[in-house]
Amino acid sequence: MSASDPAMQGGPSDSGESLSTGGEEASSFADNARSTDAKPAFPDLPTSEELVADSKAEKSAEKSEGSVEGTARPGYLYFGLGVVALVLLMYEVLLTRIFSVTLWYHFAFMAISIAMFGTTVGTMIVYAFPKSFPPARATEQLSTFSLLLAASIVATAGSFALIPHLTSGMSTENAWLASIAISYPLMAIPFLPGGIILSLALTKASTRISKLYAADLLGAACGCIAIIILLNLTDALTAIFVLASAASLA
Repeated sequence: MSASDPAMQGGPSDSGESLSTGGEEASSFADNARSTDAKPAFPDLPTSEELVADSKAEKSAEKSEGSVEGTARPGYLYFGLGVVALVLLMYEVLLTRIFSVTLWYHFAFMAISIAMFGTTVGTMIVYAFPKSFPPARATEQLSTFSLLLAASIVATAGSFALIPHLTSGMSTENAWLASIAISYPLMAIPFLPGGIILSLALTKASTRISKLYAADLLGAACGCIAIIILLNLTDALTAIFVLASAASLA
């Protein structure tokens, strides 16, 4: 290859110009990167620090407005939730004793279905109508529904005693079917305010969820033992009033 080859003659200068051009491009790219870092890519979106600050502000606002965590003492809240769980469990077991006498004995286990149905409906009411259960009124509503629980236990027991009079003119088969159809929704009524209480306590005081859940389980466990002792000391009718009195204390 001769020295007069164009590629050989222009090699060094072209290489220097390429390096110079590449350096200028790298410098301009770095300047653009710095300017891009100075400005967020999405200026309208809040930063993580702003989200944390907003969350803290909302929690403090709920406390100042009178939420469960801001107005109810933790000890009272745990005690009330434990008592409600105790009463609901005792009432559920008591229904098995009542149904074993008033209905065929194998329908005693219908009490489990009634309890699950009633508490589920109560929790779904809180979920479906959140505006009716604002945090500012949670403490007041917990007290109100505890009284409703106490009143409903007595009212449903009295209404249940009237079912034989309502079905006295029917045939045996129709009277039995009518008793089942009336008893199921009637005896589930006390579990509705119970489910509302449990849902309100566990959702409106979520920062204490572990202790609240422990109080719930402890109350239910004590109820399993207390109902055995109570039924050995009294009859079913007296036990109804004992449960109503305990629920009013919650």
